[in-house]
Amino acid sequence: MQDIETIKDLSNAVHEIRDDYAVKLVKLHNKYWKNIDPEDKEQVIKVCRILLPKLIEEILECLEKIVALVLDVLHKLYKIDNENVLNLEELMYSEDGKTLVERLISYYLEHKGQNAIYNLTRLIDTESEYVFSGVMQDKIPLDEYPYFIVDNLDYEDHDECGCPDPGTIFPASAEHPPYHPECECFWEPLTQEEFEKITS
Repeated sequence: MQDIETIKDLSNAVHEIRDDYAVKLVKLHNKYWKNIDPEDKEQVIKVCRILLPKLIEEILECLEKIVALVLDVLHKLYKIDNENVLNLEELMYSEDGKTLVERLISYYLEHKGQNAIYNLTRLIDTESEYVFSGVMQDKIPLDEYPYFIVDNLDYEDHDECGCPDPGTIFPASAEHPPYHPECECFWEPLTQEEFEKITS
């Protein structure tokens, strides 16, 4: 495990993992999608039967690495049980009602591969952040950490997304980041004592 001492360090490590896998997804896309006529439905379906399982395998591998890392770091920082009994699918983004497979199918069959590289990168960014936050929400006990503080690694783009300002504190029952697809916000749990120290 990297030298991770804070949730901010963990967020950076999650970004490194997801960025590595974003490169892998783009390479797969370029390998199988070049020389494809997007109007040739038979050709598109044939390539998708090969490409989509490979993309799914890489995405799930990425997310499983993130789950393992987050569990290990939570155990180190908060002495929280790091046994993985989490359902990965339940941690993933689902607000649009689509599954991972349905999203990939829409990128290639409905949209004929247009903007696929952007969509794949956006997908891995979004899923990584949702899984990162979801593991934390599942594992961190609200009675011991009744508040959380929002932070963001990408301060330059933060103003445009409408998310809470970094440093904003919420009760643990409030909605946690990420707040939207590609959201760069993350959160850190606070004890009552930490909350009182910050707000006094």
